[in-house]
Amino acid sequence: MLAPSSKWSLEARLRRRLLGVSIGVGLLMAGTVAFDYGSDVTDLHQGQVLEMAEKLASAFEGAMQHSDSFDPDTVHKDGIYEKYPEAYGWALSGPDGQPMAQSAFDWSSIRRRSVAGIDEWTVQTPEGFWLAGKEFDCGGPEVCRVETVVASDPAFRFYRMILTEVTVHVLIPLLPFAVLGFWVVTGFVRQTLRPLREIAEQARGVSEFRDIRPLIVDNPPDEVVDLVRALNGSLDRLAAAMERERAFILDASHTLRTPLAALKARLQRDGGHADLAKVRQDTDALIRLSMQLLAHANADRLSVLPGQSIDISNLIMDIVVRMEPLARQAGVDLGCEGCDTPVMAVADPDALAIAVINLIENAIQHSAEGAPITVALQQAPLRIAVIDQGAGIPEGKLAEVTKRFARGSDGRSQGAGLGLSI
Repeated sequence: MLAPSSKWSLEARLRRRLLGVSIGVGLLMAGTVAFDYGSDVTDLHQGQVLEMAEKLASAFEGAMQHSDSFDPDTVHKDGIYEKYPEAYGWALSGPDGQPMAQSAFDWSSIRRRSVAGIDEWTVQTPEGFWLAGKEFDCGGPEVCRVETVVASDPAFRFYRMILTEVTVHVLIPLLPFAVLGFWVVTGFVRQTLRPLREIAEQARGVSEFRDIRPLIVDNPPDEVVDLVRALNGSLDRLAAAMERERAFILDASHTLRTPLAALKARLQRDGGHADLAKVRQDTDALIRLSMQLLAHANADRLSVLPGQSIDISNLIMDIVVRMEPLARQAGVDLGCEGCDTPVMAVADPDALAIAVINLIENAIQHSAEGAPITVALQQAPLRIAVIDQGAGIPEGKLAEVTKRFARGSDGRSQGAGLGLSI
């Protein structure tokens, strides 16, 4: 029986955990790359400001070469120069080096350097600003120049650039490997759990007694081997128990059939003139046989609860009182010895009563008229003995008499052969 719990899949849980590990490794790699990029702050700042200059140079070059009228403010599409004029700025110089246009940034707050003969450059000013320049063809023999400056970064361009670099150089290249990893992990988990699915499939096939057979799994791991051995052991015990039940039912049916057939034949033969005493005797024998069969069927299911202590002497006295009328009817003297003092023990009272009653019944059947039968109780060590004066059991038959439906060979027994077995 399964304990109440929320439904979950071992395959799904393993897949999630392995994928979690893979994602964690990927994020660790991305973090390492981001840290590596972030550790070289100078190169990143240079790349940021130079990229801004290159974009403006490209936009201005195209506009100046293909249009007679040129308005720098309408050419570039980057609105950060208007939104954050104190942080970002640009300045456009003509072929002769004279200023043509600039953003609202206060260029007088920094000292600009004259850089001749270099088409692009970056520099950090004494004020801590980053400055970049880019020359471009503006339609004549000379070149124009655009300069950009970054005084601060309220638009987080610097961090966006790091994120872009990590995305382009780490996350996107890892994407196909992630898809492949998901496929590999799923196949790996399914292949790993294949022996468990085989066990479940074979176990579902056990629907009848004839279907009980050992589970077989090809090349299982050690953990599954232990599970298969445990399940096979349980199946073997179940098969043995079902075989015992089947044999018991067959034996019981055979045992009940004979006295029932005899009683039926007597009633058919004698009709209304049947000997009622004999019919009552046969009926009592059938009742006793049914009770013995029921007791035998329940004997294997009896269990002793921990700490369940009973008074053995009081139990034996009650049994002797209950069995005394049957002993008196058979002409034997039934008594108890050692039952006058309490004897405590951990035992199941029903199981013990069934065992003692069957031993007393067996003694009554095999005792001569007038013979004594004594139930002796010994305290240390605890021992219960039913002593009679019967013929006894030959030594070679001791192993046989405790089997079901085994009967003595003296011809006196009218029982079913279940007493000693119980």
